[in-house]
Amino acid sequence: MIVLTNKWRTVSLGDVCQIQRGGSPRPISNYITNSSDGVNWIKIGDVAEGAKYIYSTAEKISADGTRYSREVYPGDFLLSNSMSFGRPYILQTSGCIHDGWLVLRYDAELLTEDYLYHVLSSDFVYAQFSRMAVGAVVKNLNSEVVKQVVIPLPSLSEQKHIATLLDNAELLRAKRRETLRLLQSFAQSTFDDLFGDPIINPKGWDVQPLNKLADRIQIGPFGSQLHEEDYVDNGIPLINPTHIKGGKILTDSSLTVPGDKYKQLSQYHLSIGDLILGRRGEMGRCAVISQKEHGWLCGTGSLFVRPNASMLNSTYLCFVVSSNSMRRYLENVAQGVTMSNLNKDIVGSMPVPLPPLALQARFVNCLAQVEALTMTLDQSHGQLNALFESLQDRAFRGDL
Repeated sequence: MIVLTNKWRTVSLGDVCQIQRGGSPRPISNYITNSSDGVNWIKIGDVAEGAKYIYSTAEKISADGTRYSREVYPGDFLLSNSMSFGRPYILQTSGCIHDGWLVLRYDAELLTEDYLYHVLSSDFVYAQFSRMAVGAVVKNLNSEVVKQVVIPLPSLSEQKHIATLLDNAELLRAKRRETLRLLQSFAQSTFDDLFGDPIINPKGWDVQPLNKLADRIQIGPFGSQLHEEDYVDNGIPLINPTHIKGGKILTDSSLTVPGDKYKQLSQYHLSIGDLILGRRGEMGRCAVISQKEHGWLCGTGSLFVRPNASMLNSTYLCFVVSSNSMRRYLENVAQGVTMSNLNKDIVGSMPVPLPPLALQARFVNCLAQVEALTMTLDQSHGQLNALFESLQDRAFRGDL
């Protein structure tokens, strides 16, 4: 938490900015238009993740709609005022804003654009937003709240100096984020290059049903074997589809079973290298059991596959099952009216391309190197974030 010093005077945003709320013509569908003379209709979906500027919009409203909204112009600041409130954006286009936005127009004789952007993005301003936001369930900002937020006001030359330092630091963080993003996509692109689409099979690999390549395919326990009252806190974890996200396994300490129940369900115990697969809802959600999850329990909404290690690598299989084309295949063959379901026969008949085991191993080794590098960069990114926060703290306290 930044504590402002006496080096600079402080002002409220209402003293240095004109702050107004947007407006929404209703029903908005009556005012959306494809006409060339339509006016940009600015929504949060028009903003790229981590973006500073808003350049364009996906939709336009008619001239009639502008009478019930608020027009904004290049150089205006927008703040989202609900849900993920307080995030600032700078307009590089003109248009209209709905009532989920606040617009700030700053006094250029007192503030520079980049300094205001950084101060609005700072932790100490967000802390003021959080403290003063209204709403019992969903917190909201309004123009009166934002007007009361206090910021330091150095000279224009000092503002430019602070903004330059923080811009340079943010550029380093952005480059690190982009590196991490590229690493995340590298694994999939490597899989595609080595093996091709699993359903189209452009490389002509031998294709076998999964039940010919697995030592075991096991559906999780039926509901009659595991009741709600069987769950305890901090027991032995089980894995249901909701615990599988992005190929990783999450834990829920409140959804675990005691030792005696665990022993009763011995046929559902998981081992290293098993592929656990959600069989309800989202198709293709899967992950490989590691040392950490060894001995955990397959949940009622899941099933697991124990590949024959002499033919099939579980990590390779995970990429096959989670590929877009295999997800579509599973969606087409899954059963159920209100919710898609997989069973042992459906999963067992899944067509799996079978490249040489050495090539599968080569892919897995490459993936391990990527994951190790990703972990290192994650740690470095965390250090960069801490350094940025320290720099930001010193900048707004006047210690630079």
